[in-house]
Amino acid sequence: MSTKGTFVSAGLILLLVSGAVALAEQSSPDSAPTERPSVVPLIVSEPPTIDGEVLGDEAYAGAVPATDFWQTQPRAGEPSSERTEVYIVSTANTLYFGVVCYDREPEKII
Repeated sequence: MSTKGTFVSAGLILLLVSGAVALAEQSSPDSAPTERPSVVPLIVSEPPTIDGEVLGDEAYAGAVPATDFWQTQPRAGEPSSERTEVYIVSTANTLYFGVVCYDREPEKII
């Protein structure tokens, strides 16, 4: 399995997380989780390097990634079709998101 690490802006991640929270609140108990998901950022003294490499960056090394996302489209309430890890760290002044998106067929990515 190949990975592709990508740094994604905070706005996009917040949109994804808020969509996951809204879905968790609306879904039946048999599909999506019933508890509201939450993530606590890891406080770091040195910020991550903004270069698209998440897994090798020391700033994200101790962070526990958010995982187990649920779809809103095309199959609302079902687990995501591909594994995604979102790492969240914070310095004294800035919140950082590191995203690792896995794909079973990365050769098909255009």
